[in-house]
Amino acid sequence: MLYLKGWQMVDPKKYLVLDLETNGLKPESDDLLSISIYKPDDGRTFDRFLPLEKQDQVNPEAAWVNGIKPEDLDGKKPLSQEEVNTLIDEFEMRERTILTFGGSHGASGRGFDERFLKQYFDDHGLAGMSELNFYDFKRMVHSGNSMLFTATKDNLCRAFGIEGVAITHSSLNDCILEWKLFEAMDECHLLVTEGNVFKMNHDYVVPASYLDRFSGLRKYAGVPKRYAEAQNVFELELSEETTKEFLRFPTNISGVTVEHLINTEVRARKIDSREKLLENKSKLEYIGSFPGVSAPIPVEQRDDGLTYLSSSVLEHAAKSVRDEMGPCALADVLDLMRANGGSLFDLLLSNNEAMKEFWSIRLSPTATQLSSELEAIDRQSEVVEAAARADRAIKPELGPLTDFLKKVLGPEIMTQELVVNQSEGCLALCDLSSEKAVVEIKTGSQGYDSTKFVNQLYYQAHGRDCYALHIEWGKGTPEGISRTKFIVEKVKFTTTRPRAPRQSSGKLTRRYAIRHAITEWRYSHPRGGPKGCAKALWLKSAEVEKAWPKADSNVMYERVPYRGKQRLAFERMVAWRNAHPRGTRLELADDTGISVSDVEKWWYQASMPVNGGEGSAIPAKIDNETIREMISEYTDKSCQYLAWTDEEIEELKRQVWELCRQAGMPVTGDCSVFYWPKEHYLPKERKVIVPELKSVEDHCREELRSGTKVLRIPLHMTRYKTKVCYMWLDPLKARISRKESPDNGEEDIAIIATNREIAVLKPGDDLYETARDLVGKWIRRVFIERLYEDKEGQVVIVVDNTPDMIKPRV
Repeated sequence: MLYLKGWQMVDPKKYLVLDLETNGLKPESDDLLSISIYKPDDGRTFDRFLPLEKQDQVNPEAAWVNGIKPEDLDGKKPLSQEEVNTLIDEFEMRERTILTFGGSHGASGRGFDERFLKQYFDDHGLAGMSELNFYDFKRMVHSGNSMLFTATKDNLCRAFGIEGVAITHSSLNDCILEWKLFEAMDECHLLVTEGNVFKMNHDYVVPASYLDRFSGLRKYAGVPKRYAEAQNVFELELSEETTKEFLRFPTNISGVTVEHLINTEVRARKIDSREKLLENKSKLEYIGSFPGVSAPIPVEQRDDGLTYLSSSVLEHAAKSVRDEMGPCALADVLDLMRANGGSLFDLLLSNNEAMKEFWSIRLSPTATQLSSELEAIDRQSEVVEAAARADRAIKPELGPLTDFLKKVLGPEIMTQELVVNQSEGCLALCDLSSEKAVVEIKTGSQGYDSTKFVNQLYYQAHGRDCYALHIEWGKGTPEGISRTKFIVEKVKFTTTRPRAPRQSSGKLTRRYAIRHAITEWRYSHPRGGPKGCAKALWLKSAEVEKAWPKADSNVMYERVPYRGKQRLAFERMVAWRNAHPRGTRLELADDTGISVSDVEKWWYQASMPVNGGEGSAIPAKIDNETIREMISEYTDKSCQYLAWTDEEIEELKRQVWELCRQAGMPVTGDCSVFYWPKEHYLPKERKVIVPELKSVEDHCREELRSGTKVLRIPLHMTRYKTKVCYMWLDPLKARISRKESPDNGEEDIAIIATNREIAVLKPGDDLYETARDLVGKWIRRVFIERLYEDKEGQVVIVVDNTPDMIKPRV
C-alpha cells in the first residue's frame, strides 16, 4: 500500500522522466541500447531501441539486467537530428526538468543517464543537449555504502509500497517507477539506514557518523567542510601467537567485541542515551523498509569484557525445544550456553543425546520454524564464540594500551556519551570520553584513514583533545606473520585542506610510466604500430591503444622557455638530468616538484648541449630491453612464456599436478588449466597457461611450507558412495576427533564431515596413525575427489598441522 502521510502532490507538468538501458557502464566505449521518456501529466511515452555500434555483441551481464536480446536491436537505426528535434518539441523537453535516477559522477555532477546520453549526442553529432535541464534525484537519497542494504530504485519502491518492480529492467517501466518514487518522495530527501527508509526534515539532528559515510548528507545538512591531520602517539604490537588467535571477522562483530573489551579494561562508565536518540529519530517520517542480504547477530555484553550470544534468544529456543520434545538434553545444553556461553556445536559434540535431539528437530518436516531457529543459533554461536576466544587471547597483552588510554583520558572515563551541537544540527556518540579528551575506536580493515571520519571525530571532540584508536591487522607473508598492532593517533582539525605530499605511486604513476615508455619506443621505431609496441614491451594491447595518441614522439620537442618561472624550472631539469643521466621522467618530477606535463615537454631539450645539458644533441635510440627495464613492474610477465615449448609446459603440468596432490589442492574446478590440450599451444594460450600453473605451484609450495597435512580416505571407508568428479564440503562442519571404541575400550579416530560421522579409523588401519596426529587441528578444506581415470574417489581433508594450531572456527 502506497505511503500517503503528509503528501502534497508534485506538479507533473513540471517534469519528464528519462531512463536508458546500456550495454555496459562506460559511455566512451559501451553502446546505448534503448531510450525511454515518460510524460507524467498525460501519460505519453517514447520507447526506442538503438543499434549496436561500438560493440560487436550484447553484453550478457547487461542483458541479464535489462532483458535486451540481439534480435531486439536488429534493423534499428540511430537517433537522427530530425527525431531529436521532434522529441524536444513534442515532449516540451526545454520547458521541463528531466528526472533521472542513477547516481551523480565526477566533477560535472551529471547523473549516469545524462552522461551516457551526452556521449551519444557527441558521437553522432546531434545538437540540442545543452538546452535540456537534467536532475538526478538519487542525490536526494542519503544512504551508507553498505553492500548489505543497497538503496536502489527497486528497494526504495518496495519501502514505499509501489507496485510494478520487476527483476528484468526495461527503460519504459523504469521511467514509470521513477516517477512514482519521485512523486511519493514529495520533493523530500530520504535517509536510509539498515534498510529502513525515512523522510528527512531540518528538525532532525544528524548523527555525525552519517555525514562521513552517507552520500551528499553533509551538503544537505549545511555542515562546513573540515579536514583532519593525524599523528601517531602510541603503538602496541601483539605477539605472534596472539596475532594468530586474534582474527578479524567479515561482519562488524570484531568492532562490537573489541570495543566492549577495551571499555571494560579501562572501567568506563556507560551513559544511557537511548531515550534522547529515540526522541531525535522520531522527528523523521518513517516510510517503510526493504530486506537486506544479512541479518545481525543478537549479542549481549557482560562484565568480564566478553561478548556472548543473546540470553533471550537462547531462552526462547530452550522453551521452544521443551514445548516440542518435553524435558530433554538439548534444552539443557541451550541453558548451559545461556549461562556460560560457548559454541552450540562444540557442546553437542560432548553430549550424544543432545546431538540426536538436535538433528531430529533439524530434519523434522513439522518443526520448520524451530529448525531454522536452531540453525541460526548454531551458525551465530560459532562466530560469537570465535570472537570471544580472540578477545581472551589479546586480553593479557592489552595492559600498555589501557594504561595509555587512562593517561590521556584521566580517572573518570565514560562510554557512549552523547554530544549534541545544536547550532550545526549534529550529534555524536563517543566510544571513550572524559572532560579532557575523546577516543574513537575503529576496527575496520587494513588502511584506516582518520580523514574519512573527520566529522564524527570533530563533533565527538567538542573542543577536547581527540584521539583515534585503530587496528592494523596482521597477515601472513612469505617471510612469516606480520603482527597485529593497536595504533593511537592524535587528531587535529582545520578548515583548510592540508597540503599532501606528492604521490608518485598508483594509477597516475602507471599511466605516465607506460606513456613515457611508448614515447621512447615510438622514437626508436618510427614505423611501428600499437600492436608491435605491445608485443615488444610486454604491455597489454588495451593499455597501448589508450596511451598511443598522447605518446607521440613527433611532438616531444616543445619550445624551451627563456624567462620567468618556467625558465627556472627548465634550468632545474637541466641540472637534474646532468646529475642523473639514467634517471626517468617521473623521478625528475618527484625530486624537483616540476609538473609531469612540463617534464614531458622539455625532457629531451634538457639533455642537449645547446640548452646547457651534457647529453647528445640527437637522443640515442633505445632498444626494447632497456625500455622494458624502465617499466618492469608494469609489464605483462606472461609474454616471457611465449618461447616455452609444448614439452616444457607438459613437464610443468606434471610437477604442479604432483604438488597439488601433496598439498591437498583440488585438480579440477579452478585448476582447469590441467585439462588444456596437451600439444600445439597457441601463443595466447602460452601466455595464460604457464602463469596459471606457476601461480598454482607457488600456492601449493606455500601451503606445504606452512605445515599443511593431507588425509585421503577412500570412499569405500566412508558413508559417501557418490560418483561425482568433485564436491566441496564445509570445513566448519568437519572434525578429526578421538572416540572411545565400543569393542575393547581402545581409542578410535572419528572422521566428521557435514556435522556427521562419516568414517571411523581403528588401531591397525593404514590411515590410523596419520589421522591420530591430526586430531583437533584446524581444517582448511574438505572435498570429495573422484578423477575421471580413478576407479574410486576419496574424501580429502586438508589440515593445518602447525604446532598448537587448533584455531577457532569462523
